[in-house]
Amino acid sequence: FYPNSQAFLLEKKDLKTIDRKINANKGNFGHIYIVANASAGTLAGLGALNFGAGLVSLVAQKSFSPLLMLKEKIENNASAIALGMGLENLDFLKDEILQNTPLILDANCFLSEALLWYLNRKDVVITPHPKEFIKLYKMCFDEDLDIETLQKNRFFYARKFSQNYDCVLVLKGANPIIVQKEKLFVVNLGNQALAKGGSGDVLSGMIAAHLGFGFSALEAVKNATLAHGLVAKKYKFNKNSFDALKLIKGLKCL
Repeated sequence: FYPNSQAFLLEKKDLKTIDRKINANKGNFGHIYIVANASAGTLAGLGALNFGAGLVSLVAQKSFSPLLMLKEKIENNASAIALGMGLENLDFLKDEILQNTPLILDANCFLSEALLWYLNRKDVVITPHPKEFIKLYKMCFDEDLDIETLQKNRFFYARKFSQNYDCVLVLKGANPIIVQKEKLFVVNLGNQALAKGGSGDVLSGMIAAHLGFGFSALEAVKNATLAHGLVAKKYKFNKNSFDALKLIKGLKCL
């Protein structure tokens, strides 16, 4: 698929889901913290719950779901933290709890150079779309990059980033690229139905669910991104009618 490299096209058979044993309890499946605004955080939280998380707490002003526990701060019982979706208070990036907890950094995190503190951790996932990657690239390499150049050379720039940092990069787009060091994966199962606000928030929650359960950051990303694309591919109706809530509901069919 990508000569002379460890590059792979992910398929449905590569998907691993959380095995819920008969005698399990909610504590066996991780406690996920979502640090975001109320709407994006609710979508991420529901994405986490529907992808296997046992408990989800939302650090926001309010929640739009009774399934999510509302918190004022991140507590030390977090199994994984997803942070940044619609978030205005980026001081959360300086919270000491983040130093020792697996992280997913998304959205508004790419507006703060505090993000750079976390890029050399193997248990950190970053999930930029192209515009966010350009901001990240400028912070990391002090070089300008435009959308057209990036989109024509997605493999090159994803690999350049991964050669310099240890975290897992998910470069979003029509065919998301997942890369950590020399390992690169592509998911080509999604479609234009995912081109809706909220889809990325759900993905962050899904990644957090598997990261909090105990999957490595790379495996958590592979599983979540595969499932994300598979749900969209299975949608049989007009693609214009697909949205983040339908994406969450579709997880039950995997």
